[in-house]
Amino acid sequence: MIASLTDRELGHVLAALRAYQQLAGHSADLDGIATDAGTHDPMSPDEIDDLCERLNLTTTARRRPRPRRNLRQEVDRIAVEHLLSETTILRVALDFIQERGLADEYVEYLERRSR
Repeated sequence: MIASLTDRELGHVLAALRAYQQLAGHSADLDGIATDAGTHDPMSPDEIDDLCERLNLTTTARRRPRPRRNLRQEVDRIAVEHLLSETTILRVALDFIQERGLADEYVEYLERRSR
């Protein structure tokens, strides 16, 4: 059962899951929380991906659609909301693209957009 979350709460839960996904094994405090002090095994990165997807799918149906934004507006919004630099956001995005093997598709997309 997944609790009903506001957009704001969901954003924080997803951000926390993604942060843990990056830091797992590097923070005893986070590992202790995630495993309930060793009561159960930590989730693998794939399990965290699946959980994030389930959370998004479960809550998307109840959420009102957001107006479309361009990438520049989205980067600015994230930077302000989370007090991150644009460089940090772009590095995370680039890591995501590369980890998922989407680099070639993304380059092709950018080339199509620039025509």
